[in-house]
Amino acid sequence: MKIRLLSPILIATACCAVFAPALLAQNSVQVFGPVDTRVSEAAASYSNPVTFNTNNLNLTCPATPVGVLSSAPSATPLASTGNVLVDNNMTVTVSYSTANGTVTNGPIEVCPATGFPGPSTSFPNCFNTNGYEVPASAGSLTGQDPDTYVLPGGNGLTVDAAGGVAPINISSQLVSGAQSVTISLVDEGGYLTSSSLYLNTNCTQVGVTGPALVSGNTITQPPAPPQLTQTFDFNQTTNQVVGFVYDLSNAETNDTLTINSNGSTPQVADLPINPATFQANFAANTSFATSECLIHNGEVGGPAGEPATQPACKLFTLECTTGTGSSSAGANCPVSTVANEVVQDIFDGPNFTLNDIPTQNGNGPTFHEGIGFLMASEGWGAENGVPPGTWDWNGGTGGPCTFDPAADLNLPCPQNLLTSFTGPGTYKGGGETTHPNSTFISIAQVPEDLTTVQIQGASPSKWVNSDKVNVQFSSQPPNLQGTGLPGADAFIPSPIQSLTYGVSLASNLPSPIDEPIAGDVTLQNAACPIPTADNPNPVPAQTFTPKIQTLTFTADGQYLLHYYAQDCAGTRELKFLQSAGSWTTNFYTVPVNVDTVPPAITSLATGVGLPGNGFYALGAAVKASYACSDAGSGVVSCGGTVYASGTPNTGTLTTVLPTTSAGKHTFTVTAIDAAGNQTTASATYWVVGASAI
Repeated sequence: MKIRLLSPILIATACCAVFAPALLAQNSVQVFGPVDTRVSEAAASYSNPVTFNTNNLNLTCPATPVGVLSSAPSATPLASTGNVLVDNNMTVTVSYSTANGTVTNGPIEVCPATGFPGPSTSFPNCFNTNGYEVPASAGSLTGQDPDTYVLPGGNGLTVDAAGGVAPINISSQLVSGAQSVTISLVDEGGYLTSSSLYLNTNCTQVGVTGPALVSGNTITQPPAPPQLTQTFDFNQTTNQVVGFVYDLSNAETNDTLTINSNGSTPQVADLPINPATFQANFAANTSFATSECLIHNGEVGGPAGEPATQPACKLFTLECTTGTGSSSAGANCPVSTVANEVVQDIFDGPNFTLNDIPTQNGNGPTFHEGIGFLMASEGWGAENGVPPGTWDWNGGTGGPCTFDPAADLNLPCPQNLLTSFTGPGTYKGGGETTHPNSTFISIAQVPEDLTTVQIQGASPSKWVNSDKVNVQFSSQPPNLQGTGLPGADAFIPSPIQSLTYGVSLASNLPSPIDEPIAGDVTLQNAACPIPTADNPNPVPAQTFTPKIQTLTFTADGQYLLHYYAQDCAGTRELKFLQSAGSWTTNFYTVPVNVDTVPPAITSLATGVGLPGNGFYALGAAVKASYACSDAGSGVVSCGGTVYASGTPNTGTLTTVLPTTSAGKHTFTVTAIDAAGNQTTASATYWVVGASAI
């Protein structure tokens, strides 16, 4: 918003409606969410307008297109309500193909003229004076959500609380058939803001296409709760959802977050990635070389000059500006001392598979595949340094993947941050970092390390009879030689950085998203060297076998040992399960069941459990009765009879006593449980002549 002297005579203008007959197919497409009112960046002016939001909608329109821009959705475009508020201006560009090539109309400013003198006859602005400009110029609206003052009675600060202008009809700019509609929001200095923006139309949306940009809200110190979790929506159409989330709430709650003293304003840009180019152009010579990027139904692309119709992968770039500066970088975003800043990709996409990878013709280890959420450097999505705006759908080398030194991320690039993945319904995958830097993409079929676990002294059913248990871990990086996987020749396994393990009750297994988990232990391997172009694999990835670990238990019970290896590229050895088509993320586990209590033998003692008085005639038929029980691991042997592991009680058993010789005899029963605990019980009896009884 330009700050300027106000005339005592205010002229309100609005664009004129273009009426068209009502049509049956009506759609409401969310273009942008709201941007809270804030001071413009210092460089923004009328002569140097700065675009702070832009989105590319791909539409297919009927013979008589209708489109109205509004702050509220509507099933009938020409009846749209919800004033539009943009400080300062909004442009619309429409491109479509003809037999003679591509026609582009725009960008056309669509906000009404205010009538104020300036470099042009009048300033086009999407706000009114009393409802927005006066209180905004006074700083009364800074930090507020403009959706609260685009309708009458919205902010309660002025007599005229309708801060925006009437819904804007762009029907005359639309054409019949397929077209790309680019909507951009422009800041011209002073303050900037934008209400939610919907295109209410009788056209059908067939996805969005980057490059696009969605601006977030300034994160101040101290931060307000809404600033800590921000969603950047590129497409909210049903079955076409494409969105990115930046969540600092955990970092703030744990008091590990540092925010620039002048505030940090996040923004997310995007690019469509041709799925066919990902392996060769982005992942080669990394531990992701055999992976595939995950398609987002709502993001489409295509070769230059052709309609964007092919579902694409999605490359997000999260950067921040500080104060009123214009320089955006991932290094400007808030920093946490712990990896608890959450980034997420939320999208609709097709089903995919994760496969086991057998090696050595089935005679070697079988590795598992997982899902990844890669963080790379700014410019990773550019082609040989060319800005993303000139992206080539069929090309792109991925650019150099080296983190910005200002970000102090001394790690190999890219990093796999993923800790959880769910869906579909919509897919939601993401991970945690100390701070973003700053390009992200979702991938699948990531080969994972393979950890073997040996519980020393455990029975086949994983029971132990001690409260101290020794465990041997061994983690092996993937070896894909000879597997024939696409991209295997360019696969370079990443060295193992660490192994993390912990113990929980079997009934209360934690999730990877619960990390850090109290009591878990991390065993560090050697430091991770940083690959370079001249030395892309500075240290061979070797098996990590740490020294034997001892687990200590304070009570008997059934436990699960969860664990994962993590390599220098950030990939964690996680278990991705698919049930009824839906994915969940879990730990790999091994049971550790503790039973230190021996089994019990009942109904057998001297004179008890034996018929009569314990004196028997030679050759008498005598049977002893007894029972074995164990409330822990269960009885596996009682009096020589074998039972399945976990048998709690054998019931009454009988054994024929030998009476062929006179004298004192002892009958002994041994009970053994599944943990190896053992109990014996004995009964004494006498065999005498018949005359002595």
